[in-house]
Amino acid sequence: MREVLNNHDVPRAYVVQDAERPSSDLDEDDRLTLTQAGEGLRGALDTAAYLAEHDTDARLAELPRPGLDKVDLDDYLNEWTDDGSLAPVLASAKPAQEHPAYDPQDAEIDAATRDRPDPLSDNASDSSYSALFDLDIRDASGLDADYRGPSPLGHHGESETYFVIIDERDVAYDHKYKAAYNALTYLLADAGERPSDNPNRRLDDAEVFAAWRHAKREGILPDDDPIPRRALRHVAIDQGHCESGDIEDGWKLPRDAHDDALDTLAEEYGLNPGRDPIGTGWRQSSDTVDPTTLDVVLDPEMAWRAARLVSPEDLPDPARLDLEPTSDGEAWQCPQCENSVDIVRAVAIHRGSVSCCEEPLADDAYDAAYRRAREEFGAPLPEYVSAATATDNWALIQGALSQLTHWHLSELDSTITGLGDDEDVLAEIDPTWEDSASGERILAFRSGGFYCREHECTIDPSGWSRLKPGSSMRVTTPSQGRRSNRPTISLAKSMVRPFPSGQSAARTIYPSCRQQRTSSASSPPIVIASMPP
Repeated sequence: MREVLNNHDVPRAYVVQDAERPSSDLDEDDRLTLTQAGEGLRGALDTAAYLAEHDTDARLAELPRPGLDKVDLDDYLNEWTDDGSLAPVLASAKPAQEHPAYDPQDAEIDAATRDRPDPLSDNASDSSYSALFDLDIRDASGLDADYRGPSPLGHHGESETYFVIIDERDVAYDHKYKAAYNALTYLLADAGERPSDNPNRRLDDAEVFAAWRHAKREGILPDDDPIPRRALRHVAIDQGHCESGDIEDGWKLPRDAHDDALDTLAEEYGLNPGRDPIGTGWRQSSDTVDPTTLDVVLDPEMAWRAARLVSPEDLPDPARLDLEPTSDGEAWQCPQCENSVDIVRAVAIHRGSVSCCEEPLADDAYDAAYRRAREEFGAPLPEYVSAATATDNWALIQGALSQLTHWHLSELDSTITGLGDDEDVLAEIDPTWEDSASGERILAFRSGGFYCREHECTIDPSGWSRLKPGSSMRVTTPSQGRRSNRPTISLAKSMVRPFPSGQSAARTIYPSCRQQRTSSASSPPIVIASMPP
C-alpha cells in the first residue's frame, strides 16, 4: 500500500474501518478483559500509524454507529447519505497518534512484527535457505524469555528494569525509548546499523547483508550458513559484479556475478558464503551471439538474455500487454514499483502470476510465461527447452546441441598453452587425445567454436566432450548428395553409435572467417559428429 501511495504521489490517505462494538474476553487466568476499541479500529490505527511513520499523511476516519453492532462503509454510503459522499466523515479524520485508543507500545510492537524481510524463497528445507530468517529474539539477543533489565544495546537512564522480552510476540521492548525489536532489527541495532531508539522499518538488501554478517561474526549463525539471496544480490551490485537489470526473478544472478560475489565475501569480508560457485570453467561469458537469432536454447541464462533483448516495438501488438513501456522504449514498467521488466516478467504480470517484478517466479511459472510470450504475444524468442522438456523431446535436444559453444563447458582436460593474439582467437590448446608437436593444435575462438589445425576442421563442443586420450579422430567430406548413417568425426570404433531412427547422422558446418582462417569460399563443407549423449 505504501509503495502504491508513493508511486502515485497521493498527498493524504484516509483509513476508514468498520464501526463495531469493542470486544471482551477471558485471559489465561480467567480474568475478564474489556478492550477500549474493536478489532477493526485497532487494525486501522496500526495502518494509519505505519503510513505516518513512512512519511504518508494518513488520517483515521470513523463511521457513526448509533446503537448498532456494526456499520461498514457500504452501509454508510447506501443508507446514511443521499449523495454517496464521505465528506462529513473525512472532515473529522485525525492522525492515529491523536486518537484516544492509540497505544504507542502496541503500535511499535505491531511494527516490529510486521517489518520482516522477504527471504525470496519459501522453501526453508532448501540447502541454500539461510537460518537468519528463522532466528527469534532470544537467539539474536541471547536473553531469556523472562528477562527484564537494562538494555543490552546500551544502558540509558537510571532505571534498570525497562528492557523486556515479550516472548509471545517474539520481540524485545524498551520502555524508555518506546521501541520494539524483532530478531533482525535487534541485530542491526547491535551492529550499529540502526539507531536503538528507532529500529523499525523495512529492511533493504544492504541491511539484510549487515544482519547476516553480524550474526555470523557473533556466532549466532553457523559458519556455513548460506548468504541470503537478498544479501548476495546486494554484494553483487554493490561490488560492481553486475547491475540490477542483469538479475532475473529478483534473485537469479548471472553466473560470473554470482561466483565473483562469493569470492568477494571470502576475500574482502572473511566470511564463508555457505554457497557453492556455479562455475563457468573459463570464467568468462560470450556476448557475441544474439540469443534472439537462435532457434532453441537450453541454457536458462541464454533465455534470460533473449528476454531482455525484446522491446515493445518487437511485438506485433504491444498494447495487448496493458503495461507502460519504459521511457527509453526498450522494456516495460512494473505497475507496482515502476522498475524495468523484460518481456517474460511483463507477461507474468499481465497474466496475474505475479503483481510486482520483485516477486520471484517459480521455474514452471517462468517457463509458462516465456512460452506465452512467444506463442501468444509473438515475441521473437528462441524456444526455451527446460530440463523437464528436454527429457521428453529428442528433436529439440538435437537442435539445441547444434548451438552449443565452448562457453557451455565447465572445464577442459586439455592444456591451454597460449592466449589469443587478436579479437577472434581466444586460446591455443594442446589436446589430450592426440600428440601435438607444437602444443597449439587446437584453436578456441571467441565465437564459441574449436578448430583443429592438423585436420583442418571445426569441432563442436559435444564432439569435444567425448574425445579422450587414445581416441582416434577421423574426418571425411561427404560425397555430393550422400547421407551417412554414422558420425564422420569418430572416436574409437567401439564408441561410435548409430543415430536414432529417422534422425540425420551428421551436421554440415560451413567454415567462416571467424572459425577457420585457412578456408576459402570454395572450401567443401566439413561434416562433424553430432551424436546423442
